[in-house]
Amino acid sequence: MTPAAELLAAEIALSGPMPFPQFMATALYHPLHGYYRQPRDPFGKAGDFYTAEQIQPVFGIHIAARIRQLYRAMVWHEDGGISPAADEYLRAYFPAPQEGNWYEVNLPALTWMDRIGSALRTGHVLTIDYGYTRSEAIRFPNGTLMGYRRHTALEDVLQDPGLRDITAHVNFSALEERGVLLGLRAESFSTLAQLLLSAGEADQFAAALGPDNDLRRRMQLKTLLFG
Repeated sequence: MTPAAELLAAEIALSGPMPFPQFMATALYHPLHGYYRQPRDPFGKAGDFYTAEQIQPVFGIHIAARIRQLYRAMVWHEDGGISPAADEYLRAYFPAPQEGNWYEVNLPALTWMDRIGSALRTGHVLTIDYGYTRSEAIRFPNGTLMGYRRHTALEDVLQDPGLRDITAHVNFSALEERGVLLGLRAESFSTLAQLLLSAGEADQFAAALGPDNDLRRRMQLKTLLFG
């Protein structure tokens, strides 16, 4: 049993069943035993997985280019069994419920959009993550909640807390529609590869590849565009 598991077991023995967000917070962020607080780097070849933003500097250069494109296009604007909320979320963004299906209810994501919408007077919200739309939700009858360790996807997210990453896909339809209620509108919606192509096509990727057409950067670009 991992140290994080021992802590969780003791808490359950003391207080009974715990909400999954509490389990996930301990498994990932406990100050001593959480996955992201361990004295080792969880990313890279010797770690558990890569994320797109690690493929630097190509990723950062293209995201910066895309932000500059959005800025230049702006027009300098004047200020201007479950809870009812979970039930509403499920019925709005997933197929009709069927016995045995699992879906994630991500109400904190809507709260996040509320915070962004209330803070933003003018500008853009650039959201990069794994996700799906309402129409694509049918592809995930068992939900998208997964654990990852050493580049391997693992369905049992309760095993070895503190030693693996835990993630679930984002429902982009929920974010977009919440944004509309807050006065935002979708500028574009695309795959990461399409976004990076749009950002890099103006200079044929010259800025990302550097003056020497660096081989490492070329491989980074290939990975970002083709997986």
